[in-house]
Amino acid sequence: MKRYRILSSIFLSVLFVLPCRADPDSRPTFMMDENFFDGIPITPKAEILLVAVDLKALPHGDADAELIQYLRPDAARRPDSCGLDSSPDIPFSLDCGVTMLGLETRGDQAVYYFLLKARQGDWYQIVLTPQSGATTWIKDQHTNGLVMSTHPLFEWLQSLGAYHTAHEIVDPVRAVPVRNHPEDTAEDLTDCASYEDGEGLIPAKDKTRSGDWVHVVCLENECFTPADPLRACIPNMSTQRVPCVEGWARWRNKEGHLILYPYDESQECS
Repeated sequence: MKRYRILSSIFLSVLFVLPCRADPDSRPTFMMDENFFDGIPITPKAEILLVAVDLKALPHGDADAELIQYLRPDAARRPDSCGLDSSPDIPFSLDCGVTMLGLETRGDQAVYYFLLKARQGDWYQIVLTPQSGATTWIKDQHTNGLVMSTHPLFEWLQSLGAYHTAHEIVDPVRAVPVRNHPEDTAEDLTDCASYEDGEGLIPAKDKTRSGDWVHVVCLENECFTPADPLRACIPNMSTQRVPCVEGWARWRNKEGHLILYPYDESQECS
């Protein structure tokens, strides 16, 4: 079974496109497949297709919660379709074999995250599994209760307040080097790991990117930065501590493999 992470935040604020029919006190739950991109290169222009579903708004409820597959745009529909099951038997895998990057649910609403290969108008080519490279086409039928939208992968990467490092990193603590400048060959400023227990990588305030490098702050050794997500949990946090290291880290390696994933730092307040 693939390892996955359960988050409790809306990465790209997609559920706002649907009417809020769920209990207003219910929090969305997001499950992300942290192994989704293992072993494959990702281009800086990669995009994600988000399919937002509101079962109560669909004309026929569950019966309309599916993605019809096509071999290519304007071809005859394939006999099998992808049922959008908010609790699939195998995490992140739909009954038609499509693997999702993530799944977000809240009551009768759900948002499905797919890796996008290409788009032609209302037609979307999604990747079945990144490792196989196989794809299928689906079409936006503009059905009430089913909304499709695309977002840059890098926008998804920076959609939360912290970073989680990929399992592919060989370092036992999965730390990444932080340097003064992109492509800097001088000695590393520090090695910084995932943001957990209030220590680790977070985006710098400007969220600047330079190619395969991203501007970051490393929270470690009880340092202080105004951008520390935990400030929301600890309003009286001391500002007299040593400043945190700020620099540049790779978001993908030289082979193009993803190094950083978004991390939901809000759970640290619980």
